[in-house]
Amino acid sequence: MTKDLKQKYDFEKGIPIMPANASAKYNKTSSWRLWKPIIDHSKCIKCKTCFAYCPHGAISWINGKPKIDYTFCKGCLICAEVCPVKCIGKEKEGN
Repeated sequence: MTKDLKQKYDFEKGIPIMPANASAKYNKTSSWRLWKPIIDHSKCIKCKTCFAYCPHGAISWINGKPKIDYTFCKGCLICAEVCPVKCIGKEKEGN
């Protein structure tokens, strides 16, 4: 499915106009990632901190465990930084 994502600009107001279809739902952003977060579920205490802090909504909660959607994860590693038990590590992208 291809979406038309041409940028439009409102010159009078001086701001870009973002079409409704210009969302991460249609723009796969994983190609920006250099590091890939990896969750060690055996260490996870299920606090949901990673889920709450993920700025891209790439972490969901499935069957009582955090799951990373690597299609949208940009590899910012905020999840790893805020994890209180440090169960989220990183791996170089492409390994």
